[in-house]
Amino acid sequence: MDIINSLPSTRFHDIDEALAFVGIYDDQERTRSYLRMLAELKNEIRGKIVIEAGCGLGIFSEHMAKLGAEKVYAVEQNPALFSLARERLKKYPNIQAVHSSIEKFRPKEKISLLLHDFFGQFLYDESLESLSRLRFQPGIIAPDEGILGCGAASLADMNDPVINSSIMRSLSGVLISALFDEKKLSLEHDLLTWKAKNKFLKKSRHTIRHLKGDLLYFGIKILFRGRQYCISGKCRNWNFIWTHRSADQFELVFRTGSEIPEVFFKWNTG
Repeated sequence: MDIINSLPSTRFHDIDEALAFVGIYDDQERTRSYLRMLAELKNEIRGKIVIEAGCGLGIFSEHMAKLGAEKVYAVEQNPALFSLARERLKKYPNIQAVHSSIEKFRPKEKISLLLHDFFGQFLYDESLESLSRLRFQPGIIAPDEGILGCGAASLADMNDPVINSSIMRSLSGVLISALFDEKKLSLEHDLLTWKAKNKFLKKSRHTIRHLKGDLLYFGIKILFRGRQYCISGKCRNWNFIWTHRSADQFELVFRTGSEIPEVFFKWNTG
């Protein structure tokens, strides 16, 4: 979904971000996976005070309220999404919509559970870092683990009628999402692991000599208590990220300081 007309910059940003989030709900596998996770956590929800961080439209906040939470804080920073969530959730006396970023929010009560979806397509390229700056200590953060993995493939096997080897070579060092059909791919090699309450990893170097193929792709796995709930390709919200393979080693850097961490990728060809 794209905005066509001219708008004041702040409103354009807010609406553009909100539309991107609304599109997440098209990923029904993601929704089903998160609902399964909440079912596993029903004893940590019933009669407890819980938070949905970055609640969007508040679907999971609503579900936690129905599971018997004493109180649900539906926390949303985006003003357009907050207004939609507040309107949608106002019929639930045990839900309080909060217009705030999660790192600025400080509840007075003890929090049993914080539910989030701060995973970017490249793991760290969204809001995961905000969970290391909380002003409170939730009993449980769910999901509690994310893995950035990769695999290699042959361009010849992609059977793409347009993208050939010349085009891919011209894109060396460029990370591109959803470039090819992703239905039958698997993540062969784990690169980075994020775990709740661990330090944010900003720089890493990787060797992929054992992987065979002239294309490199990246994807993420989302886990809770060791069980996988979502993976790129199956959950459509997270596409595979592609690049031409130019060497057997590369470096990743996630630069923080802005609202969303910047991703830097470089092949080590020396």
